[in-house]
Amino acid sequence: MRLRQEQLNDHLQQQLAPVYFISSDEPLQSMETADAIRKAANNRGYIERDILTVEGQFNWGLLQAASNSLSLFTKQKILDLRMPSGKPGQQGSKAIQAYANNIPSDKILMIQSGKIDYGSRNAAWMKALDKVGVIIQIWDLSPANTLTWIARRMRQHGLRATQEVVHLLTERVEGNLLAAAQEIQKLQILFGEGKIDEQQVVESVTDSTRFSVYDLADAILLADKKRVQHILKVLQEEDTAVVLLLWSITDLARKLHQLGLGNASLINRLPRQKQLLYRSANQRLQGMDWIKLWDDLVEIDWKIKGVGQEPSKQENRIWDMFLQVSLRLCI
Repeated sequence: MRLRQEQLNDHLQQQLAPVYFISSDEPLQSMETADAIRKAANNRGYIERDILTVEGQFNWGLLQAASNSLSLFTKQKILDLRMPSGKPGQQGSKAIQAYANNIPSDKILMIQSGKIDYGSRNAAWMKALDKVGVIIQIWDLSPANTLTWIARRMRQHGLRATQEVVHLLTERVEGNLLAAAQEIQKLQILFGEGKIDEQQVVESVTDSTRFSVYDLADAILLADKKRVQHILKVLQEEDTAVVLLLWSITDLARKLHQLGLGNASLINRLPRQKQLLYRSANQRLQGMDWIKLWDDLVEIDWKIKGVGQEPSKQENRIWDMFLQVSLRLCI
């Protein structure tokens, strides 16, 4: 059975499944989901917990041994299996399927996994878990969903904020929900429950935003120029590899150019919402001077490789050109 994260509390109030699988690369949401499951299990007598971490040459026989072991103090136990890579491998797949086919009555298995890829979603071990337990896939929050999450979190802490205040706080913590939760808690401690204004946020909340090159691509697709500038500023401050950034922008431009030529095959396998973003961007870019854009991307490549002036003198120019190209794709 598959559940959205927001459905979990209602589920836990009604029942407790023998297996839970949590997939996420976002640490706060993953941690809070696991905490909710452990709390519900504790309330039903599952007090003890064995933690197994899948790393290196992990011995999957430990899972079978843990499932058969007897508790010293209670009859019931949580098996907390942590699989950061999201890939159990051949031996792990067999071990998970074997567990699913012979679930012990006195154990709850909770698997905390990194984000799983497309192939793993249809793997035999995932299908086995789906039949006997609950699968919760936690996706990275979009900018709009982040706003909603922060507004709800502030209300939970007794803080009243206007939409402008929520936007300001989001701009300072986007991409880092753990920092967002900490900053909201700090606002409550500093100012108590009640109304929070923009000045209080400016004075109290540090800029803890985290972005990847994929966030930049999404901002370009949305033609959000202010967000594009903010993301590039953060990426530069974090010394993001310029080669990776060049690849991301070039890949995005190539897909948009091919889509404009009538070749939709490059985006057909993307989620529907992402396809809609590409098609909307394609409509905007009908008058794009692609030759000029390719020339600018080639020039950035040359500067990265040190062609022309000394590389040390070109760093700021490279980032300026990234901004120019990105904004041009936002027309």
